[in-house]
Amino acid sequence: RKAAAAASAASDALKAQGNDAFGKARYEEAVGLYTDALGHTPRAAVLYANRALALLKLGAYPEAEEDCDAALAVDGTLVKALLRRAQARQGTAK
Repeated sequence: RKAAAAASAASDALKAQGNDAFGKARYEEAVGLYTDALGHTPRAAVLYANRALALLKLGAYPEAEEDCDAALAVDGTLVKALLRRAQARQGTAK
């Protein structure tokens, strides 16, 4: 129980750092931070969706689509993941 709380806290801190990096257009750094956060909470759909958006900004469309698929596997109602998957597919088709 304590370990789960610690993992969640670490994940939240890394997510916040990732959000900050994203806000400063440091997309590669944001991807790394979201990846690190997923190491603590691998079933956090929002982290996959956030990383997907950073990957979209980097033009990494197939990887972004994979993250959206992972987010939707955890939470099939996450609208952000559906939208970002569509954007990834559109980017791949260009």
